[in-house]
Amino acid sequence: MKDKEYKDLCDACDHVLLEDDSDSRMAISWLHILKWDPIWLENYNALFVKMDMNERKRIFLTLLRYSLISLIRIIKGIWVKKFYINKDLTGSESDFLLISHLVNKEFINKKNDFYYGEIPNNLHDLGLSSTIAMINHISIKPYLIPEEWQTGPIKRIVLSKSLSLINEVKIYYSQIIEALKLIRNKNVNELHKKVYREAAIQALSNSTANNLRLKMQISDLLRLVKPRFIMVTYEGHAWERLIFLEARKIDPKIKCIGYQHALIKMQHAIFTNLGENYDPDVIATSGVIDLKNLEKIKNLEKITKVNIGSSKKFIKPSLNGSNTKLQKKTCLVLADGDFKECCRILFFAVDLSRLNPDVHFIFRLHPVTNKNSLIKKNPLLGKLQSNINWSDSSLEDDLEFSDLALYRATNAIYLAPSYNTLPVFFGNKKSMNIDPLFDIADIRPNLFETNQFIDILKVTNSDKQNILIKKILKYCNNKYSNLNIKPLIHILLNS
Repeated sequence: MKDKEYKDLCDACDHVLLEDDSDSRMAISWLHILKWDPIWLENYNALFVKMDMNERKRIFLTLLRYSLISLIRIIKGIWVKKFYINKDLTGSESDFLLISHLVNKEFINKKNDFYYGEIPNNLHDLGLSSTIAMINHISIKPYLIPEEWQTGPIKRIVLSKSLSLINEVKIYYSQIIEALKLIRNKNVNELHKKVYREAAIQALSNSTANNLRLKMQISDLLRLVKPRFIMVTYEGHAWERLIFLEARKIDPKIKCIGYQHALIKMQHAIFTNLGENYDPDVIATSGVIDLKNLEKIKNLEKITKVNIGSSKKFIKPSLNGSNTKLQKKTCLVLADGDFKECCRILFFAVDLSRLNPDVHFIFRLHPVTNKNSLIKKNPLLGKLQSNINWSDSSLEDDLEFSDLALYRATNAIYLAPSYNTLPVFFGNKKSMNIDPLFDIADIRPNLFETNQFIDILKVTNSDKQNILIKKILKYCNNKYSNLNIKPLIHILLNS
């Protein structure tokens, strides 16, 4: 997809979103184009396909699948009575309501929230209470949830993946009404016609239902917690917009904060102004670079922006000059959370391992990816070369022993230069837009084909590598700042 085609597509989707301010319209994830990314844009291939028998078959099968999923949800709702997995929500009133994510069972055993880290503790030190509501992305049993999540000073609530029968019926009904509204549109523009048609289909999707389900839960939670402030992880998703709207409906005095973790080139939805009801009052950034980039966006000029940094250990205080690198050259492969992207980089690394038997490869999965499920779908990954092993260590330990870090779109790469590990971007010129280090694309090495790996290996443990790493490290130190929540609190209490 060319830049102009991407822009036209974004404009068309934004037009449909802004035309109607209904919750069910805003809930259609498909209309919120997050970024220019070949994998992400595959969701829009239908717009560029002729209406023939194959396309009609696709539409029929898609609608059938969505209908069956909705039916299962409705039937399952017969046995669902609660909005939350946690049984007891008494005493959960807090100054802050933080919306986070439960994407891995291992997160349950972590002291701090994976996304907010020390922020709740820092708020507590300042005399501000907080409750964390976790969007449930996995199957989790109530008995696995630690008791301290409900009894501790910082309460954590796990949202249910299904609601009661009546609520599921309400959700499905609103989806059908929205689909009918979209399909009846008579827009003369050909691209817009196709966008309306596909949006009508996606109005019935499981992702739209999930967004509406989340809106219901957060609405109930806002009444229970009675927060003064609500903070969400902020990337431009449909559900983020719905939460901002719902907070303002319940209490116009609630301040809405979007916590942005990292910007990449040619993002869209996060830069789109959908109206004051759907936009955050404050965007908090994790570093100086992203703050400056956001300040340049004209659509966001009325939104207050502040850098609060991050408690994630992306940056060490200084280049450690570690002598713990293995004698055998080692390449750490940092897989993305997206399944297709994960498979792409891992299979490319498998090819590299065959061509370079003297190099040790470490495969490190994203926290959202289950290794067993991945191998089940890709059996070849269960029969790897002897010079490949799966990581069972921390990210810091993996980097400590690695000379190179092969990556595509993971933010974990920001930590690499602090461990004298050289970031190597795997992709092509068209996929540069997903690179977290796109601002310094002329500095860090690129790997497009397997035969280029030999030249990159020659750089390791050399003066050239040290020079490159120092330049990359300087950039990363500005990309993620040390956590300091006080500037945000000052803005919130004085606005």
